Amino acid sequence: MKYFSLLIFTVLALSSCKKDDVTVEPCSGTVNIETRATWEGAPLVIGDTYTNSFGHPIRVEMFKTYITGIKAIKADGSTVSISDAELMNFANTNSRSISLPTGNYTGLRFAIGVPADINTGTDPASYPNDSPLSISGAQGMFWTWNSGYIFVKFEGKTAFEADAPILNQPYAFHIGTDNFYAEHEYAVNFTVGESDVNLDIVFEADKFLNGTDDTIDLQTDYITHTTDNLPLASRFMDLYNEAISVTK
Repeated sequence: MKYFSLLIFTVLALSSCKKDDVTVEPCSGTVNIETRATWEGAPLVIGDTYTNSFGHPIRVEMFKTYITGIKAIKADGSTVSISDAELMNFANTNSRSISLPTGNYTGLRFAIGVPADINTGTDPASYPNDSPLSISGAQGMFWTWNSGYIFVKFEGKTAFEADAPILNQPYAFHIGTDNFYAEHEYAVNFTVGESDVNLDIVFEADKFLNGTDDTIDLQTDYITHTTDNLPLASRFMDLYNEAISVTK
């Protein structure tokens, strides 16, 4: 979440509202948002090896995703914008403290992917270098100017024996295109005021390939760059979107 601080209500950074030099109730408060990945409840460590649902070793070597249109939902149904676009690289820590107006909130809203109006319609070279949508800021999460952004990259290596000494079977899921842009809304009640609020956006990586209604077997279904294998891309994204949650 490298760019949160660039987009978030610098005018709300004051800890209290003042009227005629008299301090009244705080008009903003701090919300700490951490976006993290897990494997079976434990923190996901890029480069570490885990065991998948088939009992095979699986090493996660890269996990990146775009989160856009992040908004906090107030109790009256209105929203407060937090960020237009963030690129999450789970090789790093993705946490930021932000200021939001005081009051009661009932949820968090965001999307996975980049909205259609800028996915293929805006040249990445038009963004400043520090934008996650720029050529450098995209960190390889872009195909070409007219084919759009890669919404999710999840890749690594596996083997098909439980005790394999070397993991030499690659897998890669690179998903993009407007069809896979997915909006999410999560109910989570919190009050912004004098005390800090802590929220977690959680990606359960062990469920990306193994969910309630589908399991992807990397022996047969191990690679998609979206358009070259749309059925597998769709299966992966169904599992992926189900594996996201927001907790307090």
